[in-house]
Amino acid sequence: MILKRLKDNVAQENWFAVTVEIIVVVLGIFLGFQLTDWDQDRKDRAEERLYLERLHDDMVTQINEMDLRMDYLGKAMTDNGIVVTYLTDPKATDRPAPRILTAFYNSSVIFPFAPFSLTYEELLSTGKTPIIRDLELRKNIAKYFYDTAPLMDAWNIDDNNAYRELIRGEMPYHYQMMAATACEPMANRMIADCAIDVSEAAAKDALDDLQKVEGIKRLATLNLTRLSIALRLYRENITLAKQMKDQLKAASD
Repeated sequence: MILKRLKDNVAQENWFAVTVEIIVVVLGIFLGFQLTDWDQDRKDRAEERLYLERLHDDMVTQINEMDLRMDYLGKAMTDNGIVVTYLTDPKATDRPAPRILTAFYNSSVIFPFAPFSLTYEELLSTGKTPIIRDLELRKNIAKYFYDTAPLMDAWNIDDNNAYRELIRGEMPYHYQMMAATACEPMANRMIADCAIDVSEAAAKDALDDLQKVEGIKRLATLNLTRLSIALRLYRENITLAKQMKDQLKAASD
């Protein structure tokens, strides 16, 4: 219709009408592009908010997972200290033998950790990281996950853990099962200051055998150091994760 009117106006040399028709066409095209851009921007902002909320939720999960491991490994470290004290001087502790024997088992536990970064990995794999407009926030998110990954080796003390292998290989199996039942009735939830239900004499016999194992004191001391480092790294990263969580929350509001 517009093209027909434009053709008629040109034929009639009605240049004013031609100009108006051209302006209407150009304006229509311009408004169409503007509307398309506005709609795309609206979709991008909605998608950005969704990703920010998901990143925030991932960070909350990560903090909770690290808190859980700090509690678990903190108790393991306490028992590791009992073991080192006993191996250094059995007379230096007045704890009952069943408690000390249980400490050998508890100090050899593991609780692997992996950064909870599903949403961030999705952003990377789909090339959608630019959907987050705040460049500083985007850099902080990348830095957090980049700096966290190298700490995996320090956190996951189960890798090549000679102390764990030694304890699990030398401590009588039935005592290990008793310790697992008494101290960890729920998965990854250790009870503090727990002890297996065994006589003092039987526990002392088992402790005497463990004390004779070559290299056990050295490995126990090394494991205590590794647990200490892991807990320090957890504390530091939880602080960073909480800061990241707050930034994501503020950006998504």
